[in-house]
Amino acid sequence: MTVGRNDPCPCGSGKKYKKCCLLSAHSAQADDFSYRRYRDIESKLVARLFRHAAEVFGPSSFKESWDKFHCGQDSDANNPENPITQIWGPYFLFCWEIDPAETNCDLSMSGKTVTESFLGTQRARLSKEELEILDAANRCD
Repeated sequence: MTVGRNDPCPCGSGKKYKKCCLLSAHSAQADDFSYRRYRDIESKLVARLFRHAAEVFGPSSFKESWDKFHCGQDSDANNPENPITQIWGPYFLFCWEIDPAETNCDLSMSGKTVTESFLGTQRARLSKEELEILDAANRCD
């Protein structure tokens, strides 16, 4: 059953639906759309960041960051089935600092995160929303 704008509000307030809960229903739909849109943008960005890391820093960057994340104690490196991968991924992209001696990449990358390296080459091609997401996530403590 649908509620019309001029019907009594189903919340029981005694007000018309249009003066009571209709506005919050529209607001919730808009918030849900915005959330889904940002999640979609974020998931595409994460894939691009991982590709960037593989291309610029090579496969050794994944192993080096995994080892540092685990303080050299974990032997199940880069196993996608390992549940800790869900936590390591954001660390790798947004917190881990590149060491050219360990990854054989350009010395100018020293101390940068994968995200900072990506922004250095892609900033002009990114949307406002993409920049907001990357700026909010990079080096968050």
